[in-house]
Amino acid sequence: MLFLGHFTSAQQGSATPPAPNDLHWCRPEALSKPGADLIGKLAGLQVARTGAITPEVRLIYLVPSDRTINPVYAGAIANAARDLRRWYQQQLGNTKTFTLHSPVVETYQTTHPVSWYQTNPNGSTFAQFYYNAAQDVFALTGGTYYDPNYVYAIYIDAESTCGQCGGCGGGGVLVVNSNDLRGLVGQPAIRMCPNEPEPVQYPPCRWVGGLGHELGHAFGLPHPPGCDEGQSTCDYNDLMWLGYIPYPATYLRASEQATLNQSPFFTAQSPASGPTSCNILLAAHSSEPLAELSLSPNPARTSVTVQLPARPGATQATLTLIDALGRTVRTQAGALSAGGLRQELALSGLAQGMYVVHVQVGAAHGVRRLLVE
Repeated sequence: MLFLGHFTSAQQGSATPPAPNDLHWCRPEALSKPGADLIGKLAGLQVARTGAITPEVRLIYLVPSDRTINPVYAGAIANAARDLRRWYQQQLGNTKTFTLHSPVVETYQTTHPVSWYQTNPNGSTFAQFYYNAAQDVFALTGGTYYDPNYVYAIYIDAESTCGQCGGCGGGGVLVVNSNDLRGLVGQPAIRMCPNEPEPVQYPPCRWVGGLGHELGHAFGLPHPPGCDEGQSTCDYNDLMWLGYIPYPATYLRASEQATLNQSPFFTAQSPASGPTSCNILLAAHSSEPLAELSLSPNPARTSVTVQLPARPGATQATLTLIDALGRTVRTQAGALSAGGLRQELALSGLAQGMYVVHVQVGAAHGVRRLLVE
C-alpha cells in the first residue's frame, strides 16, 4: 500500500481517488503492484492542516450490514497499532513515533452487505473493493483521499473476490479484508478465490507486521531498492519488503528512518506502551491479570516450571511458548488444583535465545519472558 501524490500548501484533501494503476498491492506470495510506483514523500513538505493538530493515524473497523460487530477484532486492531507505535519508536531511537486518533479504533456498522463491496461498480474490478470500502468510510467520517491530517487504515470484515485487491492502498488510505482480522486474533486465513493456493497460516505477529508495512507506505516509504525488479541486492529482511512476516524481528533501513524523521506524522513522544507480545493481542495491553505467574529456573536449559496460585473456579490452563520471531513452538494444557498450577514445560530441541511464555486461564492472561540457554 502506498501514500500517493504529495501535499502542497493549498491541498486540503481530495475526493478524487488514486487511479487503479497507482494503487500498491502487497501480498505475502508476491509483493507486486499493477502500475507505476508513485510515492508521495511526506518528508519536508509544508502541509496545509485544519487547525494546529498533529497528524494522526485513524484505524477503522468497518462491519457490513450482514456481519456482526466483534469487539475482539476491535481490541486486536488497537493492540496491533500500539505495538507498532512502540516498534517504530524503538527503530528511530529518538522518541519519535506516530500518533493514534482517539478513539484508537472507530467501529462502524454500514448499510451495505458484503456482496456490495465485491460487486458495486466503482472503477476497475481490481480496485472496486478498495474504492467501495473507502467511500463508505468517508461518508461516515468526513474523510478524503490525501487528507493532510489523517492516514486511514481500514479493516473491513468482508472478503474480496477473484481479481480484486483485498489488501491495497493509495492516497493515504489503506484497505485490508477479513483475513487480516482473522490473522490478528489467531483465526485461520481462508482462500477467497478458487484459483489461489491455500493461504499460509501465520501467527498474529505477521499480521501486525503487515499493518506496519502498509503504514510505512502511507508515511512515504517505498519498497527497498531493487526489490520490485527482483534484483539480488534487494534487502529482503527489511519491514518494507518481506520483513513483515517475521515481525518484530525486522528493521527499517537508515534511509527509511531519515524519511520518517522528516514526516509530520512523526513527533517526539513519551515511551509508547503496548501488548507484551504481538502474538497476544487479545490480552489487555495495560494490565496483566495473572500477576503472580512465575517461571523457575530462568534462565533455563532443558525445562522450566510454570507456577501460578489457585484461582477460584479455574481448573484448566493453556501454556504457550513463543519464540523471538513470534512463532508458537510449544502448546500444553495444565491442570489447576487447590494448590494452583505447577507445570513443567520441556525446552529440549529449542535454540538458545529469548522466548515468551503465555498462560491463559479462562479470560485471564499472563506473560513472562524466558531465556533459554
